[in-house]
Amino acid sequence: NGDIGDVMKPVEWTGAGLIIFKFSYFFIVVILLLNVILGIVLDTFAELRQNNIQTVHALNNFCFICSIDRQTFDRYGEGFEKHIKSDHNLWQYVYFLVRILYSRHETE
Repeated sequence: NGDIGDVMKPVEWTGAGLIIFKFSYFFIVVILLLNVILGIVLDTFAELRQNNIQTVHALNNFCFICSIDRQTFDRYGEGFEKHIKSDHNLWQYVYFLVRILYSRHETE
C-alpha cells in the first residue's frame, strides 16, 4: 500500500519496558494531574473561605446602610448595636423595598 504503517514495526512491550511504560503513565496522568486538579480545588475553597471571612467582618464592623465603622459609633455615638438595630435596621429597608416593588405592580 505504501503507507507509513508498512515501514514501521510494531512495538512489543514486554518485561521491564512494559512495567516502565505503565508506571510512567500512572505517574504522569494519575498522580501529577490529579494533584494539580486537587490543588486548584483547594485553592478555590481557600479563596471562598477568605471571602466569607471578609464578608462576616464587614457585616460585624460596618453599618450596611451608611458604611460607617463600629469604632466611630462607639466613640462618638450611642453605640454600633443601637445604630444597626434602631437607626438603620436592615429589615426595615428590606420591607421598604418590597413595599415599593409591590406598589409598582399594583399601580400598573
